[in-house]
Amino acid sequence: MTESFDTGFIISHLDKLFSGLLITFRIMLTALITGWMFGLLGAIGKIYGSFKIKKALDILTDIIRGIPTIVMIFLVYFGGLSLRKSLFGISPAGANKELFAMTALAIEISAQASEMFKSAYWSIDRGQIDAAKSLGLGAPKTFRYILIPQGLRVIIPNMGNSILMAMQGTSLLFTLGIMDLMGRAYQIDIGVSFSKSFEMYVACALIYWLVAIVVDALFHRLGRLFKW
Repeated sequence: MTESFDTGFIISHLDKLFSGLLITFRIMLTALITGWMFGLLGAIGKIYGSFKIKKALDILTDIIRGIPTIVMIFLVYFGGLSLRKSLFGISPAGANKELFAMTALAIEISAQASEMFKSAYWSIDRGQIDAAKSLGLGAPKTFRYILIPQGLRVIIPNMGNSILMAMQGTSLLFTLGIMDLMGRAYQIDIGVSFSKSFEMYVACALIYWLVAIVVDALFHRLGRLFKW
């Protein structure tokens, strides 16, 4: 470790850190979109499915939510490599690590999202849905005019939290050798024999914090737009 904090070292490597941040965003956004889509399907199953389907989805959600993110990443990555080799004889060499990372994060997000969408649905007054049925509104119009506008009030704050949790999850992907923000910081630190570890991780903490501030401000504003 250096004897004094080296701000100049951070500044000289900001370009590499921000290039890693772009990879972080790419993985995070892909995982979020995929996770939210499967989460919505899971919520529909929990709401409208049979007793067995509801029970199976609840158990699956509990299992996924109980597995730490780093363990999920390793399960998907090493399990995926083993599955590819056993089924198709594909060597682990050259595997798309980002794809495995996105899949692992999407699985975690889908479990959280299914509960998020289910909670939004049950937060809506049942009388309004019954009134829509009595007026002859079909499922599409009920969904458009009642479920979406009122559900967004519940979903938007949770979506902001989901984004922040996904971003925190990406900070573990450097363990697979992915050159995201943390991966770049680790690579830079290796290049100087771990003499700038504190500087690098302070820089990462500040970047993550700034992104979190932007996300929080954005969803706070969106929440006010849908509050009535």
